[in-house]
Amino acid sequence: MFIDIDFFTQDVFPALNQGLLVTLALIIPAGIIGFIGGIVLGCARAFGGPVLRGFGNAYTTILRGVPLAVQLMMIYYALPKIGIYFDPYGAALLSFILCSAAYHSEYVRGALLSIRQGQIRAAQALGMTTFQTILWIVIPQAARRAPLPSPENFYSEQQSAPAAPGLSNRLTSPGYAKKTPGSQKAYFSGLPPALANIKSPANMAGLF
Repeated sequence: MFIDIDFFTQDVFPALNQGLLVTLALIIPAGIIGFIGGIVLGCARAFGGPVLRGFGNAYTTILRGVPLAVQLMMIYYALPKIGIYFDPYGAALLSFILCSAAYHSEYVRGALLSIRQGQIRAAQALGMTTFQTILWIVIPQAARRAPLPSPENFYSEQQSAPAAPGLSNRLTSPGYAKKTPGSQKAYFSGLPPALANIKSPANMAGLF
């Protein structure tokens, strides 16, 4: 079977490289900002007052319960109806940050609540304020128990993006792949079956 090498070097690989750069541009800031947001939410849910706890619980329940693809479509398609506009990259990044913060808040909250109450009471007995207790007693111990952000979480989130058509055409590698000439599809039939399951450049790591 003849394979057009020029087609891969001039069309396919540049498109995949572009998709990889967009993937990194999404998951890196989303991971950092989402993790910080998760810490704030987790602290509010564990030690905040009734209003903060209620807001944190409602936020986490809604964001974890709504699929990321639906969140993407709501931000990119629904918000413009009320005069709020985002470019494709901004909408995707905002969606990933909001979703990541909700998931990380669960990890942080669980780690914070795992600290024994006796240590908190002892700190208060020494005259430490609630903020000082959380900052110097609870958080250092909870940081060792809470899992760090996992790249697999962001890879799975990125693969939900193609469900939003307008965003996938500009942001994700499947969208870039759609721009390749339809007449060249026959060349993909001879690829190894494992390559057929690639949905993003990040998944290539699983093949090696």
